Amino acid sequence: MKVIAVTGSTGTGKTYISKILSKEVGYSYIAISKLGRDIYSGYDKSRKTKIVDVNKMISEFKKLYKKYKGKNKKGIIFDTHLSHYLPKNLVDICLVLACDIKKLKKILEKRGYNNKKIRENIDAEIFEVCYNEALGQGHKILKIDTSKRLTKKAWKIILRKVNKFLA
Repeated sequence: MKVIAVTGSTGTGKTYISKILSKEVGYSYIAISKLGRDIYSGYDKSRKTKIVDVNKMISEFKKLYKKYKGKNKKGIIFDTHLSHYLPKNLVDICLVLACDIKKLKKILEKRGYNNKKIRENIDAEIFEVCYNEALGQGHKILKIDTSKRLTKKAWKIILRKVNKFLA
């Protein structure tokens, strides 16, 4: 069973890309929320977000992986800004999404995020945190620019590259 990890800063289009890709390649789509409440270690009031315990996330993903593998599923697409923390031996390809800073800022503002959260996510994008952490984990990486709307031609190129990694 194959695993595609989809990561990137908040607002780069992880869920959008993951859902479309799951239909195109016939894999099961799994968002981090599917792993259950046990992966959270608390709540950050200033960021207004749950705190994920990465080790618990990995443990719960492994359980889900075994469950899906037992059902003879073709593959999984795992969608979270932390998916690149999965062990490289479980991940066939890590898609790292990146977006133009100005566009990303507009997306985050439209979502109603406070200035601190917007700044943090913009900084993460500027410094390519998800990409660099995925490299550090030793993943095979395909970087996708989501700054512009993906055309049919762009999707074909992405699918060709993904399929090449999965072959």
